[in-house]
Amino acid sequence: MSKSAAPQIMSLSAAELEKLLMELRGPLAPATYQLVEGLLRTLQWVMAALEEKTASLARLRRMIFGAKTEKASKIFPATLAVILSGPARPKAKGHGRKGAKDYPAAQRVKVPHPEHKAGDLCPKCLKAKLYRFLTPARLVRIVAQPIFQATVFELERLRCALCGALFTAPAPPEAGLGKYDPSVGVMLALMRYGAGLPMYRTSKWQSHFGVPLPASTQWELIDAASETPQVIYETLLGVAAQGQLLFNDDTHMRVQSVRQEIAAAGSEQERTGIFTTSIVSQTGPRQIALFFTGQKHAGENLNQLLQRRAAGLNQPLQMCDALSRNEPKEFHTLLCHCLLQYAVPEICCVDAPRPRSQRQRPSGWQHNCSNFFDLEVYNSM
Repeated sequence: MSKSAAPQIMSLSAAELEKLLMELRGPLAPATYQLVEGLLRTLQWVMAALEEKTASLARLRRMIFGAKTEKASKIFPATLAVILSGPARPKAKGHGRKGAKDYPAAQRVKVPHPEHKAGDLCPKCLKAKLYRFLTPARLVRIVAQPIFQATVFELERLRCALCGALFTAPAPPEAGLGKYDPSVGVMLALMRYGAGLPMYRTSKWQSHFGVPLPASTQWELIDAASETPQVIYETLLGVAAQGQLLFNDDTHMRVQSVRQEIAAAGSEQERTGIFTTSIVSQTGPRQIALFFTGQKHAGENLNQLLQRRAAGLNQPLQMCDALSRNEPKEFHTLLCHCLLQYAVPEICCVDAPRPRSQRQRPSGWQHNCSNFFDLEVYNSM
């Protein structure tokens, strides 16, 4: 289809527009006149906004066609107003500062009084003896230091002036058995996978502090210290598999070693993508977050996790988007693509089809929003 030629731009003043509308009112039918009047006034308003340069094109699109967003304040303004109009939280007591009791990991240093001790005569009244008060006065002192510190032990060496024999002082116990303490690998793992701090950034900062720690060395230390965290990880997998509510999704990921394996396989490799799957399991009052990186999709990783689920438990609730690759193939879950669709269907913006037969909603499924997230209500169904 060929592009139509640009129309000739016509401009009308407000008086000319009113005159034109008066001339059109008579020969046009009322319904047709209202349509023409609305179009002309809309065009006049758009032209005026562009001439004043007070509205951007993006703002004009939002004003004419509406906001293209899925924020709750845009989709359900009335419902959100009802939720937010609840009772206000009472103001928290105190001044907001942290006290000494809020630092359980702080080093405790006992400071005796330099002039008095328990049992001495009171220097003020000279009538009674002093006794130790149960609650000491506490001062908190916070200092900064590099995450990883290094100590150089300079062992004295003595050489015989005649035979050349060399005698070296023994290393103290605090020097340890190797260059890196086992705690270094554990802390690196927490920083990389717990706090999300890249290894190259840690290397950069440690160089600034004069204690270099290259990224390649960090990886070797993490790998060497992974034996103990692996036991904890396996335990978390078992606990997460028993969860009542599961969230899962995946995203693309770049891993050089996996990419090289895919390239080496060539055309024999059916799947060439690399993904990181996130699974959040609600187990009682706690949430467990798990991450899997490889060529498996979210549903395949969830299927592998559910293999650890104990027999006899209710089918778990699963919250995910509508991609079929998010669903486990060997296990049945109570699948939910839109929480509002099942919690408050009368205000849901999507008229989605009912779940498949093997995942039919149990009786009494439609609860209000607060009960939907109450796992005790779910377990009682």
